Amino acid sequence: MAARQVTDENGQALALNPFARRALARFGRVEYRLGTGGFLLRRARIDIVLPPLVNGLQRSNGLVFRWRGLDGALDGQLGPGQRQPIWSGTITAPLTPLAIDLELELELDALGPWNGGAFGIEPGFELVTLP
Repeated sequence: MAARQVTDENGQALALNPFARRALARFGRVEYRLGTGGFLLRRARIDIVLPPLVNGLQRSNGLVFRWRGLDGALDGQLGPGQRQPIWSGTITAPLTPLAIDLELELELDALGPWNGGAFGIEPGFELVTLP
């Protein structure tokens, strides 16, 4: 999914600032549907997880994945190799929808050699059953 808006640290379009130090990519509402049918009527926590290695990123602390929870999801932020709870409750359907308002902050000097390609990261989700 492409970002709806990408700005520099001053809120200007990133493409207009060749000296930008930071990029803020805003994606808006992003929806995930997680297959939870094997856990019906069980209490659970769902964590969002970023992989420890991100293609093209030389420093893991140069990337922050930040979101505002929508429709019952929790707010949070994390970096590569980290996990954060995004939902907790009782699984009531075979598919559990999660909606977040997503943005990604990237320190541009944390990027390695660049070919002009798209930069991206895909989160994973892990379900933990609760007593």
